[in-house]
Amino acid sequence: MLASLALIATILPTQQAEIKPHPLSDFIGRSFDQIKFEKTTDEDLKKLYKTAKSKLRPEALELPTSEAQQIHALLDGRGKDAVCNAVLWVPTEYRKLDDLKRHIEIAPEVAYPRTRYEDFAFAFWSTRGIMAIYNPTEGDLFALVLSTPERVAETMDSYPKEATAISTIVDPGANWNRVLNFSRYYVDVNINSSNRPGELGGSYQRNLEGDLEGIVRRMGGAVRYDRSTSGGRFDIKVSSTKFNDKFRATFTVDMDFETQTPYGSLRASSYRTKGIENSYSRELNDLIDDAFDALFDDIGDKLKRLRPETKGEKTQETIQSMLTQLTRKKA
Repeated sequence: MLASLALIATILPTQQAEIKPHPLSDFIGRSFDQIKFEKTTDEDLKKLYKTAKSKLRPEALELPTSEAQQIHALLDGRGKDAVCNAVLWVPTEYRKLDDLKRHIEIAPEVAYPRTRYEDFAFAFWSTRGIMAIYNPTEGDLFALVLSTPERVAETMDSYPKEATAISTIVDPGANWNRVLNFSRYYVDVNINSSNRPGELGGSYQRNLEGDLEGIVRRMGGAVRYDRSTSGGRFDIKVSSTKFNDKFRATFTVDMDFETQTPYGSLRASSYRTKGIENSYSRELNDLIDDAFDALFDDIGDKLKRLRPETKGEKTQETIQSMLTQLTRKKA
């Protein structure tokens, strides 16, 4: 459960020190090792410790240790001036919430996400600036979050203190036929007239536009043109650069597709370009076919990935929201 918290980051080589967590009994909600909450910056951290990119969130740095545990400095933004306002610690010595009793004499308060899909909650000691993400049924501890008492108290104040129901994920696309409909299209063929061969004149362009419009209107498979539906769009643009003295130009085919699905918007595109100086119609048709193939490959790949979020993904979103609230800049 909550496997997303078991993060593995690549350690970047550096000559800085490893962070050494102190016992929780020594934590007073102002600092963690050499980190001073609301003062130590991203730049400071990189001078103090070995650091690595954190896979927990972009606004964080991992601080590798020699032990099999994880420590992430949680910043209020990105860049060298971002300030560390909290630390997320995945310890090896504390496996259960009860393991903390020997370090923290008072009992914790407990808060619950308003909507949760797994059995987890936040145990917290607001006067100490300590929070634990844990399973309230089994008592398993997944991570500790350390910050200032004020930040922990303010953040936890917005969460219910009574246990909330564990919800079931509803698949919005359970009965969807996985057909992507579109009701609008736009086709534009614009071959540069400068030194253009006669065979590529206005009538050729109009005929090519008509052929492409016909292809789009006849689509009826996984991608289907249906003017009775609302939304969805298919755009095709064919263009060229100026022709040189050898009647060579660079042709470009640009395709964009967008539609709505039960899981949100799906967008796909393709872009193909090629220099052509003879057999224009055949070469350009091949280029257009290649662009169609690439577009439908992109659509197919994205269609396969459409699914409801998992319980773990929902849980991770909830935890990330809490961390954002905890570490945000104060006015």
